Amino acid sequence: MSKSFFDYGDTKVKEDSNSKHQKQDNAQKSSDDNNKNIEDMVGKYKNMSKNDLMSSFFQEAQKQKQNGTLDVAKLEKAIDNMGSYLSAEQKKNIKELLNKIK
Repeated sequence: MSKSFFDYGDTKVKEDSNSKHQKQDNAQKSSDDNNKNIEDMVGKYKNMSKNDLMSSFFQEAQKQKQNGTLDVAKLEKAIDNMGSYLSAEQKKNIKELLNKIK
């Protein structure tokens, strides 16, 4: 027996539903991966001295400059978004760091 128009319509709905679930699963996996990356970075830097942190920061900035991936404007926007969580002194220090890597 051949399929009617309505049979194909049901198939599309099922495919869309499966696609929606797949997208949700992918989003969750991406979120989990991001959380793992953040945890890894925190673990990498949490025991460093201030001098070691600064050295690592400038090395990373230099590497990104060479690769053409350093986006100071994006960093400034992220810092502005965090502004309410930072003290005036922290904001000043961060802006000084950004000025040094420009």
